[in-house]
This record gives sequence, structure tokens and C-alpha cells, in this order.
Amino acid sequence: PMTHLANLIKLKANLTDEQAQLAAEAVMDHFKLKFPHILHAELDRVAEGGEFGDTVREKFDDVRDKVEAVAKQAGAKAEELAKEVGEKLNEWFAKKKT
Repeated sequence: PMTHLANLIKLKANLTDEQAQLAAEAVMDHFKLKFPHILHAELDRVAEGGEFGDTVREKFDDVRDKVEAVAKQAGAKAEELAKEVGEKLNEWFAKKKT
């Protein structure tokens, strides 16, 4: 899976295939400990020779959309609660006047 990264390490450090693969795995394991889980697939993509960015953008767009949806729901619920509280206060004050 990390053929690109292993090949770079092999060429730069003059290692055997096995040594380069082990070094690539060690580097990737370390990076995956330091980066959030949401970026692990992106790190794998880069190790395979791909570009960083597209998958991350898609994931963050998805997260943003979900946060916006939750915020809208929370706003609607808060509005509904405020309306109910207002109605209860009106009822309570109406009873007090009688």
C-alpha cells in the first residue's frame, strides 16, 4: 500500500525493499498517532503517491454540513421552547389576574 513512500525511502537511504517497507510503516504509524483519525486515509493516499487534499475537503465539507444541520435543529428547538415558555407565562399571568 505504501509502495511510493517505501520506494522513496529505498532510493534516498539505499535500503533493501524490506528495510524500506519497515521504515515506511514506522513513519506512517508515527504520523497516524499524531494526526486525527479523519486524516488517516489522506496520509495513506500521500504515501501511495497521491495528492493531499480532496478527501480531506470532502470530509470537512460533510462535517460542516452536519454541524450546520444540528445548529438549525437546535435553533428550531430553542425557538419552540421559547414559544412554549411564553405561552405558559401568559397562561400563568392570566390566571393570576383572575
